[in-house]
Amino acid sequence: MHKRLLIIFLSFVFLFSLVSPSKSFDSNANFKNPQKREEGQREYTRDNAMNSLGQGGYYGGHDTITSEGMLLKEQVHNQTDADGGIDFRNRMAREALPNLRAGAHDEDTSLQLNRVLNDPPIGPNGYGDFFQHFYNPDSGTGLKNVFNPATKKAMDYVGGAKIMLCEINKNPLDKSARERLYDYFGRIMHLLQDMATPSHTKNDIHVFTKPYENYVNDHWNDIVNSDAFKNAVTPQKYLEGNYGNLPNIDNPVFTPDQLMKNLANISRGYPNEEELIDQIIDPYTGALIKEVNTERLMKNVNELIPEAVKNTAGYIDAIYDYMNRIGSGEIGTLDFCNEPPDPPSPAKDHPDDRFDVSDEFYWEKNYGISELDLTDLYLRTAIKKGKIGVWYKKRFMEIFIEGRTIYKDAPQETKGAIEEGFQNIGRKLDQRINEAYNDWKGAPDVALFANGFYNPSISLMLKIGEPVSFQRIDFDPTIVRDHPVMLVPTGGFYGLKNSTTVKALLDDYVKSGGTLVVLTQQHGYDWNLLPVPIDAETGDRNPVMGYGYQEDQSCQFNSVYIDTYHPMLSAFSTSTANIGVDGYFSSYPDNSTILLRRVANGQPAMIMYPYGNGYVIATTMYTDFAFTHNQTNQTEINFIQNIISWAKKPESIVEVSPGQPVDLNINVSNFVDAGAASVKVTILDPSRK
Repeated sequence: MHKRLLIIFLSFVFLFSLVSPSKSFDSNANFKNPQKREEGQREYTRDNAMNSLGQGGYYGGHDTITSEGMLLKEQVHNQTDADGGIDFRNRMAREALPNLRAGAHDEDTSLQLNRVLNDPPIGPNGYGDFFQHFYNPDSGTGLKNVFNPATKKAMDYVGGAKIMLCEINKNPLDKSARERLYDYFGRIMHLLQDMATPSHTKNDIHVFTKPYENYVNDHWNDIVNSDAFKNAVTPQKYLEGNYGNLPNIDNPVFTPDQLMKNLANISRGYPNEEELIDQIIDPYTGALIKEVNTERLMKNVNELIPEAVKNTAGYIDAIYDYMNRIGSGEIGTLDFCNEPPDPPSPAKDHPDDRFDVSDEFYWEKNYGISELDLTDLYLRTAIKKGKIGVWYKKRFMEIFIEGRTIYKDAPQETKGAIEEGFQNIGRKLDQRINEAYNDWKGAPDVALFANGFYNPSISLMLKIGEPVSFQRIDFDPTIVRDHPVMLVPTGGFYGLKNSTTVKALLDDYVKSGGTLVVLTQQHGYDWNLLPVPIDAETGDRNPVMGYGYQEDQSCQFNSVYIDTYHPMLSAFSTSTANIGVDGYFSSYPDNSTILLRRVANGQPAMIMYPYGNGYVIATTMYTDFAFTHNQTNQTEINFIQNIISWAKKPESIVEVSPGQPVDLNINVSNFVDAGAASVKVTILDPSRK
């Protein structure tokens, strides 16, 4: 009993000690007083930068590269602007730079490690995610093809910046809003600067080997004092290099991914961290000795650091130019702000901003869920579907974090074992390069139709421990292979009543075996999007119609009663229930099963019918919206859990009475290299605990 055992849930206890979380260039913020971070960061000056550490100098990294980029732009504007660069200095060096530096620092902070590293964000936009700081310009992929590329992370921040800029259309940005906006831009600069680290462009990551990063961190004064830096980082070289400009793009402030690709293509031609190490056999002992190749290291430093500074300066210029255009009214109304209106809710308010960023960014910024936490959430559904890449991704992050937290104090033997384990998991991910993306994206069982009140639906699914995959209204019906359930939130069909495309996509999804779970809609005609079968006798389709939450009076107490029993209804202990409903059905297919009816008028409040190889479950419940407004009870939440659980595999369920024994047949497999002697089975209750 070894290679066919799957260790379903494993617990790992890590030894933590205080160290730097350096991932690319260091993110030391150069505080005035590290013990009193509230006093802020030290002012950056070239005179101080020329001093060594301990003598008034700075730790090198993202903070100093950002500051040097600003100094370079000050010199350029001093030479080219009619006012001698006064406006630039006031707007950017004085107002924007503190927040740009904060954002550049915060992009390397870690939610899961903060309790150990004690390095929380200093800006307003929360933690970063250093696993998304890699980008291969040849393939366009991120680290090990399971993490989003740095370019995608940068465009996520562009999405956040656009939201802030849209506020200008209504009111001038106040101080707090400007701080958030410049913080986003600082994070983008961090990701751009990462492209000057060759390892970040070659899908290469090591826990302990980073001579290039270490040199930049510890020898910033040597770098800025060098002839290579002084000769390359000048206004003339900057202007000759046309930094910050892209062909056919008026201003690259919203296309940093293109700037990143350009720099990554340059950096990719240089040796990565491991390639900077020579392995030498000691002629006397025969031992293998690793030594840094100084010539290759200094070539990286002398040529790539100036590129990082000048590219940063180019992006700073793009920010300055764009903000000036907005302030002068040259741009006018921002076209990306013209979003369609959101549907009114059962309580007559409005949902949050529409979904337009990556899943990982959304989970993190809206729900405080780090990528490691998200991996834990995905793991349960991923493993049962054989998507072992999610497990490898989890171990990849855990081992890296473990290594970085014991970095200073661990003996070499421990470091070697950690590095070996880390690289082994990395090879496992490499072997699944063709499946890795699908392993991750296809892990959730539930697809969330991201329209209407999808934010409350996300909160509700988190409550029951159910991960979801966000799907736009133009989703691909073949997702049914990985996501057998699609949840349409309250108001999810708003604005789509005439969409033949959405109707056809929903039809294909259910016909192919998916189960559509639909909560209440604004108007009765919205239900017409649901696929319905053809009546065998008449040849007609009897559509789902009724009254929506704008056409009915909501009810929560003694609101429904059971018409036809089904295992989903086992959450109820009585024939009537106190759940929030708003609306009812007046028309539905003849093969429908009416599960619940409204007490007030006897009309159906929940129906279910087969269609093709799938099912449609339609209700007038608004549990998602009610949950986020503290209007739900535990019975209602359990009921939603039952609906989702049954919808994943719609079939007859054996009902078991209290105290009755249950026989389970469990197939297990072992996907790791080590043999297994036992299996630990964790039985979860309906709340996934």
